[in-house]
Amino acid sequence: MEEVKRHDLTDQPIRHLAEVEMSEADKANLQEVNLNRRAIVALGKISLDHEQRLLSLEEAVGALAGEEEELVEIEAETDGEDQ
Repeated sequence: MEEVKRHDLTDQPIRHLAEVEMSEADKANLQEVNLNRRAIVALGKISLDHEQRLLSLEEAVGALAGEEEELVEIEAETDGEDQ
């Protein structure tokens, strides 16, 4: 007979997890976790957007000040670290 893998959080076989009944408290907790995850993702997107805007602003200020962009040689920086 084929061996059925067990889920780490329950002793139910994986293929039967969908059939496990959840209490109302478990459903509420799961919904709250899902909402928190969505909020964290949204905050991450906002943070990334602000970071990109700040970098663009720094580049614009540098251009107004007459600064030239510095090219970074990646190979030169990582050469000593790989050995």
